Amino acid sequence: MKTKSRTKIVNVMISSVDGRIARRKGESTQQRHAEGFASAEDFQHLRKVVASCDAVFIGWRSLATERGAFRVADLRKDGTEPLWVVFSRTGEMDLSHDFWKQQGISRAVAFCTDWNTAENSMARCESRTLLDTLTDFFVGNMGGILSLLEKKKILKIALLGGGELNAHFWDAKLVDKLFLTVSPVLSGVLGSVSFLQGMENKVPLKLAKCENKNGFLFLEYVPRENS
Repeated sequence: MKTKSRTKIVNVMISSVDGRIARRKGESTQQRHAEGFASAEDFQHLRKVVASCDAVFIGWRSLATERGAFRVADLRKDGTEPLWVVFSRTGEMDLSHDFWKQQGISRAVAFCTDWNTAENSMARCESRTLLDTLTDFFVGNMGGILSLLEKKKILKIALLGGGELNAHFWDAKLVDKLFLTVSPVLSGVLGSVSFLQGMENKVPLKLAKCENKNGFLFLEYVPRENS
C-alpha cells in the first residue's frame, strides 16, 4: 500500500515506440531531439507539468547530461522555480557542472538508504555549504525523505528519471500518475536506454488521456489501484 503521505508524485517521461529514451547512454536532450526522440511541443508539455509541481526529483547521471535545470518560473503564479532534488547513490557529482552555478534555482541532494515507506520511516536533513550556497542534504529511507519534504510544503513532485530512479518509485508504489510522450521513432539499438530499468513488480495502468500532436502521442496513465 502507498504511504499515507499527502505528497503526490508524477513521473514525466518521453520514449520511442519501443520504450527507449535514448539510443546511447549520456545523450542530452539536444541530441535526442536531433534523432527524433524529442520535440519542442513535448518540452513545453514537460515545462507545464513541472511548473505545477513544488519539486523535481532527478538522478545525477540524468542531470549531468544536460546544461542544468530548465526554467519554469514564467509559468508559475509566484514566479519562483521548484526545488530541484538530485539523487545520488555514491555522492560522486561533478561540482563544476553548470547546474551548481545557476542563479534562482533551489537545490537539494538526496541519499536514499532504502525505499521503505512505512510510517516509522527515518531520515534526517543536513544543511551544508556547497559552492558558497547553503544546500539541504536529505539522508534516510524514502518514507522519511518524503515526510521531511512534506514539512517543507513540498506536496507535488515531478519525477524525471533516469530509468533506475523511476523503477524504484514504481516498485515502492509511490507514483500517482505517468505522463508519457511516445515519439514516432524506433530505437532498435541493442542496450539503448529504457525509461524504466530494473523494475521488480508489474504495475497495471489505466489510460486517462490520449492526444496526438504531429505524430507524438501524449498519454496520461494512472495506476489501476489508484483509479
